[in-house]
Amino acid sequence: MKTILLISALSAATALAQPFGICFGPFTGNQDPATGVVLPESQLRGRLTPLRGKFRWVRSYGSTHGLQLVGRLAKSMGFKTAISAWIGPEDTPEGIAANQAEIASLIAAANAGHVDIAIVGNEVLLRGDLSEERLLEIIAEVRAAIPWWVPVTTAETHDNLLAHSAVMAACDVICAHFHPYWQGIRIDEAVSWLDDEYQALRLAAGGKWCVIGEAGWPSEGDPEQLAEPGLENAAYFWSAFQSWAVRRNIPNFYFSAFDEAFKEALEPNRVGKNWGIHTAKGVLKPGFKNVFDDKLLPEAAVLRAAVEPPALPPPPSVALTAIPAHGVKAQKTLCGVVSDLGKTAANRRLACYIEVDGLYWTKPFFNKPLFPVLPDGAFTTKIVTGGVDQNASEIALFLVPSDYKAPLAAGVPFIPGSIEQDALASAFVSRPEGSPAGGDGEPGFTASASVVRKLIAGSASESASLKGIVVLPADFEAAGVVVGISLCGLEWSFNPLGKSGSSVAADASAEKAVGSLSLKRDAKYGFWRWSAALKRSASASLDAYGMINATISTGSPVFLPLALDLDGQAFETVCRLHYTAAQNGTGTAK
Repeated sequence: MKTILLISALSAATALAQPFGICFGPFTGNQDPATGVVLPESQLRGRLTPLRGKFRWVRSYGSTHGLQLVGRLAKSMGFKTAISAWIGPEDTPEGIAANQAEIASLIAAANAGHVDIAIVGNEVLLRGDLSEERLLEIIAEVRAAIPWWVPVTTAETHDNLLAHSAVMAACDVICAHFHPYWQGIRIDEAVSWLDDEYQALRLAAGGKWCVIGEAGWPSEGDPEQLAEPGLENAAYFWSAFQSWAVRRNIPNFYFSAFDEAFKEALEPNRVGKNWGIHTAKGVLKPGFKNVFDDKLLPEAAVLRAAVEPPALPPPPSVALTAIPAHGVKAQKTLCGVVSDLGKTAANRRLACYIEVDGLYWTKPFFNKPLFPVLPDGAFTTKIVTGGVDQNASEIALFLVPSDYKAPLAAGVPFIPGSIEQDALASAFVSRPEGSPAGGDGEPGFTASASVVRKLIAGSASESASLKGIVVLPADFEAAGVVVGISLCGLEWSFNPLGKSGSSVAADASAEKAVGSLSLKRDAKYGFWRWSAALKRSASASLDAYGMINATISTGSPVFLPLALDLDGQAFETVCRLHYTAAQNGTGTAK
């Protein structure tokens, strides 16, 4: 039997969307690509397995000697793929032949449907392996030989890309490396430096999609000017970087998945083998788990100029409460809820894109690329409007201002324009073939996004009501489920929770800061609405009810922290209560 408990708690973190991507280096032990070692499929699969469910994308660094299998294997495990051809010097016949083998293998993988982004070379200009002209020739060769919907790029340091405008112009997307360690940047300035450099690159990119191809920090080694390696610094940079990237929807590949011994000889300062979030044996390093536990650092701990307000609400987030089953044409409607909108719902819209056979399409219609959010945060839209929309493998939603000009997608290989960076919030749902109808795959994320919608206060001297939305996974809605709610020191138990919900009064012997609480099913949107009558009385102490009373009496905004305990996992949110006095002494709080 599963129990859900809604409790008053301090909000220590913000829910984190799944990190975007990871740089995949599969070499183990004494394996060195320079020796021509061929990696077996079993090793590649074994190295990909611990990354599954943690990242949406993987990026490879070669297409021969076994690495040509990465795209197919990663795709079979649910990853999106950025597959590379390793390009080296062509001053010998062997070098020319090696490059041609890499190029041919990348082209074959792309034509087989195993490549979502084709990367031609890694830091070729930085090493001076080829001229700009020769690199441009290879980019053009690959583009001409693969499906038009697969974008082609090269991976290069951000400063080299800025110095080679022709290369940026030739790339379909920009893939840039940002390494504050190699720039000698102090750890507490690292993400601020990266933010500055990334914005400069975006301006120079002319609206192209800018992907961070590498960013990381070594966990061991010697300092580079003011940049000091170390496990503590590496763990901080990982958390700070992901907090920065997730809040801004910036696509990135973190460097890297595993420590690899062969890199020790390739870099100075003894840092080469120490860039992984996992050890060489595949163990996640201490301090790196927080990101996968849905923790974001506050903005003040990430950017130098950021000042953390004393009581700001969390940013809005999007959760899906009803997702149609894959392949079922009759199931057309997608439902969900946006949290923490407050009074801004009227000024917000949602844009939706679906991916079918590797191509993205605007939904519901080209002449209706945006759809509204109701005042309480609920929304609904159709995602099956023609063709084979029911076979969509990914659904992406973006919360934007109502006057935002959403870019249209009509069978393009990636979400167009800069909406991923511009969005106020986003949600991505993978829908493999045969997946049933339901809500978000991660119920904790859904709960965190949707626990509380709004507060409405009545007379300042009489009572107020607290209303909210709770999204429950499908298996919590069966007969016999117990839902427990605790608020202002009182507890209610809905045992069992019926199909439509119920209303339970407070214990007569308890302190009546709260009179009654109801939990009702909203069949249209697929979530549950709860409401409580909050009573202001002499027996309601400040400990139980002080935040709300203080707000009503002073008229200043206060943020009431609440959390959902979902089957032993806690997910937090904050709702905004702001009393506005009217002439008759009453007002509302939202």
